[in-house]
Amino acid sequence: MRLWITLLLLLAATLPARAEGRMMAATAHPLATEAALEAMARGGTVADAALAAQAVLSVVEPHASGLLGGAVLLVWDGQSRGLRHYEGIAGAPAVT
Repeated sequence: MRLWITLLLLLAATLPARAEGRMMAATAHPLATEAALEAMARGGTVADAALAAQAVLSVVEPHASGLLGGAVLLVWDGQSRGLRHYEGIAGAPAVT
């Protein structure tokens, strides 16, 4: 079990995350990370960066990400000094 945990931690350490100045982006693919950073560098908001990253992920890994897929967002609210989250990974209702 320790070996698996160690391997998972090593894998997570290699995920493409980058910080530039006061901007940071972390995605499942380096091109999506670049798109998010570029969106913010051009004056976009974090929402613009998330949309840019998702658009790239839809192209580079359509099997794992894209329209109608799940999402987890973590946002630091500097004004209230709190961490907010959104979890968009849920099952469909049993009865519609």
